[in-house]
Amino acid sequence: MKKTIELVSCEDYVLQEVKEYQSKDTLQGMADVIAEGAVLDRVSKYARLLKQPLTLGMFVPCDSEGELLEEPDDSMNHGISDSSVNDSDMYLYACQCTGYQQALERVIFEGFEIPYPSNEYSTVVRFVGKEFVELNFHSKGIISQFIGATYFSITSISDLTGLGLKIKVK
Repeated sequence: MKKTIELVSCEDYVLQEVKEYQSKDTLQGMADVIAEGAVLDRVSKYARLLKQPLTLGMFVPCDSEGELLEEPDDSMNHGISDSSVNDSDMYLYACQCTGYQQALERVIFEGFEIPYPSNEYSTVVRFVGKEFVELNFHSKGIISQFIGATYFSITSISDLTGLGLKIKVK
């Protein structure tokens, strides 16, 4: 299970990391240099994360082309002793399970769901927490965000800071 952190602005993250670094008792010399390097590395990775453009696969499982994946039908797994299930069906099921699991590992935001079926024009993901957040991924690559009664156009992860969202980190 990956650790989660709250999605915050880059400025808040930097201040949080510096405060944590300064509160630790560190040895002088080389240990300080190593610790400072680790803080800079984490801050740099977080800043790069915030700059990433949003994709549907960050919120719900998607294939490598960004198409929504449904969880594989578990009935195949229960029918293993059934003589009607052949090796190619089992292989296909195993591939679907592996692909779905890999897609789940690429999801970085917690708590989003698809509230109603997607169509050829858009897919909506919704999070209800500190704020009600609804993201609409349009087929033309435009992403709109609905908070309260207001729509915003968004482009990157940094546009979602301050909403109390949680992200998975390694």
